[in-house]
Amino acid sequence: MRYDAVLKKLLAGDLASWAKLLGIENHAELTLIDQEFPTISATVDRLIRVEGKHPWLVHIEFQSGYDPKIGLRLIRYSALIEHELGLPVQSVLILLAPDADGPSASGLVRRILPDSGTCYDEFRFEVVRIWQLAPETLLRGGPGVLALAPISNLTQFELLSVLQTMKQRINLEVSTAAERNEFWAAVEILLGTRYETGFIKTLLDGIANMRESTIVTSYLEEGRREGLKEGLKEGLKEGLKEGKLEGKLEGIETGKQIALKGMILHVGTNAFGTPSRAVRAQIDSIADSSRLEELFVRISAVTNWDELLQS
Repeated sequence: MRYDAVLKKLLAGDLASWAKLLGIENHAELTLIDQEFPTISATVDRLIRVEGKHPWLVHIEFQSGYDPKIGLRLIRYSALIEHELGLPVQSVLILLAPDADGPSASGLVRRILPDSGTCYDEFRFEVVRIWQLAPETLLRGGPGVLALAPISNLTQFELLSVLQTMKQRINLEVSTAAERNEFWAAVEILLGTRYETGFIKTLLDGIANMRESTIVTSYLEEGRREGLKEGLKEGLKEGLKEGKLEGKLEGIETGKQIALKGMILHVGTNAFGTPSRAVRAQIDSIADSSRLEELFVRISAVTNWDELLQS
């Protein structure tokens, strides 16, 4: 699956950050070994050897959707790995979205004989739920875990700030444009576990500028203008359900306007440069969601702030 491929690459490129996230960073040496064992690498997502007086293995499995048999799969993988390599195995299930959670992801598999009720086997595994992690934990990590921050424990209204922080770090710490584009491509794919495509494209085209083409060319070539509007509306609607404004029409309208103004300022800054105080005041004074939506879509068809704000 595409999520697996992205996460495997992020982990391989930043093993130290993932080790810290998993609580195994204090060991002298950690080695990715699944590439060296074809029969295993074809089966599991990632396998880390933890060196020491008594070495062991950490098997990491990523899951983006619910699998009622995930526990049994982990048992099979663990037995296969231990049989081939002769080392104990710690199994870690990493869930990317709430849709992947459920009874089978409890961290325990107990197999019971139907007649006697006797438990003949018990298997335990660790579960990491990304959407429950504090974004600060991921924002402090390297690029390999930084890409997970937008799907951590934050609201849709906090996304803009988190993405801006990520952009500042990546621009400073990642030296080549190709690597930066690859990072944002990974972020785009991971955001797909929680948000609609139109909303994701809007965020990343404006805030991260992950494509080398201009906003105008990108929007026109991909034919997304209407899709972006609808994606933004749906994303805002879902985000508002989680906030304190639920059920209050006036509050919902206000929250929608705040989000739209933030989107306009961030996307416009990327396209036209930092807005003046007068431009900010003019945008802030608009109290009509329809007008704000029109302005947002128009960013792709104008060249500066003055042109955008003309009637």
